[in-house]
Amino acid sequence: MMRFMVRNRILTAYVPDVLVKMRTGGVSNRSIVNIVRQNLEILRAARHHRISMKLLPFLFYKVLSRLRQYVIASIE
Repeated sequence: MMRFMVRNRILTAYVPDVLVKMRTGGVSNRSIVNIVRQNLEILRAARHHRISMKLLPFLFYKVLSRLRQYVIASIE
């Protein structure tokens, strides 16, 4: 979405309100294989579009967050 907005010179503004509230879970969190697959795709897309991502912070915040969601969904 951001790439589309930058390419088309669409102006943006900060809105300090919650506009979308997403539930945890979904297809990408149904198995550890899906979690790994999704995150590898994110890394590939970032590399393809020359978006700098530091691997360690990405793994810490993104992957551990998804694993936490997977464990919580497994318990429920």
